[in-house]
Amino acid sequence: MKSDTVVGMALIAILTWYGCLMAGRTRILIHRPDVEQTFIDQNEKLQFETARGIDVSGNVVVAFRSPGAQRAIVFMLRGDNIQRDLTFWSTVSSLRSDTRGLTLIAYCDGKSCDDAVRLAVSDLPFPVIAFGEVTSSQALFNADAEGYGFVVNKGTGHSSKLGWRGESHTPQRVLVEATK
Repeated sequence: MKSDTVVGMALIAILTWYGCLMAGRTRILIHRPDVEQTFIDQNEKLQFETARGIDVSGNVVVAFRSPGAQRAIVFMLRGDNIQRDLTFWSTVSSLRSDTRGLTLIAYCDGKSCDDAVRLAVSDLPFPVIAFGEVTSSQALFNADAEGYGFVVNKGTGHSSKLGWRGESHTPQRVLVEATK
């Protein structure tokens, strides 16, 4: 019994030493400029795959759940600009009455967005994903940093960028671009 305790303590000490050694080496490797640039390059190449996740109320959101949905506009809501973003996309939603088969899905960029949407969720004409699939969420986050969302086609699964942030983009223009 005593020898088991000694062997166990020795193994813990060896694993602790090895873990500290590897953590230091990993830290040095990750912070090399060439490795950091590789991470950045790979991050920028991510493709939006699917709009699905959990909304701010804990419900599952799937882009093409309704039978008539053929395309989805997927966009990011920013917590620091939430009222403008919600107004913009609510206007797009009200204009799309003639556009059958088009659905809107938003993603939140963080806690401040989640909190604001939770207060307005009953008034919103589109679902808002708080927790989404990682690759698609990151691809959308990257696109939003450049002022874009995505239009996703149900049949092909193909997604294309849709510009919407900026003075030149109106709800009417965004809707026209999304339905081309």
